[in-house]
Amino acid sequence: MQPVAREGFCVCVPKNHGFAQRTSIPVRDLDGQPLYWVPRKLNSTFYDQTLEYIQGTGAQPTLHETASIIHAIDTVARGVGLALLPSGASRLSRSGVVFKPITDRFLQIETAIFSRRDLLRGNLQDFVLFLAARLRSLRLIRQ
Repeated sequence: MQPVAREGFCVCVPKNHGFAQRTSIPVRDLDGQPLYWVPRKLNSTFYDQTLEYIQGTGAQPTLHETASIIHAIDTVARGVGLALLPSGASRLSRSGVVFKPITDRFLQIETAIFSRRDLLRGNLQDFVLFLAARLRSLRLIRQ
């Protein structure tokens, strides 16, 4: 595993929602809100830890799984709820929505490149190390 980036989360909010005027949103304010985010089957440990953290703040959002980031943003644009997304998703533009950073710094996601150790040698190893260094240098995702 080669870590590439670590980033916080943002909330995708319909432009007419009360949260749209805020500069940022604490996780506890998601209490009672319909919230779209990743399906548990993609990474059950991450899902469970994130949910435990959210509930630890006292928030009990109504969770809905979504097929993709784009699907979540489109759903929010229709005014059907909010979406919890990695901060990098805020670079996507869609009319009818705004992205607000989550203030909780403990709520983060790490991006990494994985390869089998027995295959990580020679050209593949060089490529993985080059790619990881290049992605970090571009700062596509805040670390």
